[in-house]
Amino acid sequence: MTFGKEIQKYFTDTIIKCAFFEGIDKTGKIIDHIEIKGNIFNQIDLSLKFVARNIRKSARINSQTGRREEQYELPILAIREAVANAVAHRDYRIPSHIDIMIFDDRIEIWSPGELPLNIKISDLFKKHISVLRNPTIAEILFLSGYIERWGSGIEKMNKSMQIYELPIPTYKEITGNFVVIFKRKEVGISEQVSEQVGEQVGEQVISILKFCYVPHSKSEILKHLNLSNVYLNYKRKIYPLIKQGLLKMTIPEKPRSSKQKYIITEKGKQIK
Repeated sequence: MTFGKEIQKYFTDTIIKCAFFEGIDKTGKIIDHIEIKGNIFNQIDLSLKFVARNIRKSARINSQTGRREEQYELPILAIREAVANAVAHRDYRIPSHIDIMIFDDRIEIWSPGELPLNIKISDLFKKHISVLRNPTIAEILFLSGYIERWGSGIEKMNKSMQIYELPIPTYKEITGNFVVIFKRKEVGISEQVSEQVGEQVGEQVISILKFCYVPHSKSEILKHLNLSNVYLNYKRKIYPLIKQGLLKMTIPEKPRSSKQKYIITEKGKQIK
């Protein structure tokens, strides 16, 4: 599982499945998904890339250095720790896989197997013994720098979230799985604007609003922005303006109508 070839040919469940859902549960439309195979290093790295491309990222100019700095809405360090711990500590005897699910309000990481040796969730927030279900895998991940030291993962995730001024993750045991839940920050329109790249973003929002003084379809708006007509672009560029009341649907009673168009609201006209 660490250095072998064709690993899934012999261990079919040693994979990570990642999915990004529209909304707050698995009934929503799947916007992006991937099934990651290969060795555990490849799985951790590609899982992080999947999360990074599907969460928000802001860009700001540092007033002291004058340089542009980017920051994800959640600490990637904490996500990496959760994924690495899922790989290191999952119960490989269980015929299941690791799941990483991104929703509008949270990220969930499911790892097969509950806490070992009668350790309770409450014990994770105080000093406790570190029981290694897979000591060889844990040692390899430690030596390769994916985890710092055994028993420090929970503390590391909690501190990373606190630095971002976010609530610490929620830890649960659900139907034989250990689950880590990262709550995503709800953002307003100003943060939606600032999370894009550079000064052009504010101009881009203004451009959409001016363009929609006359009703236009989703594809027409995205074409106006020189973007492809895919749902992820709608989610990032158009939906936040609707949510904040700056744009509205021309057929609100039928949101998925093929004839749906969008027009600026009175509130949107106040944006300069």
